[in-house]
Amino acid sequence: MGFEIFGIKVFDLSKPFGNFEAFSTIILVCLIAFLGFLILSKNKTNK
Repeated sequence: MGFEIFGIKVFDLSKPFGNFEAFSTIILVCLIAFLGFLILSKNKTNK
């Protein structure tokens, strides 16, 4: 099993999680949460 974005294999679940996969996942989740928070706060101030 794997997860691919634009043809690049991001996760290879057949072998144990490496540090790169773990840290990139954490950073990606934090970035998405931060961007979502910014968008929500902008929408609240506009109304």
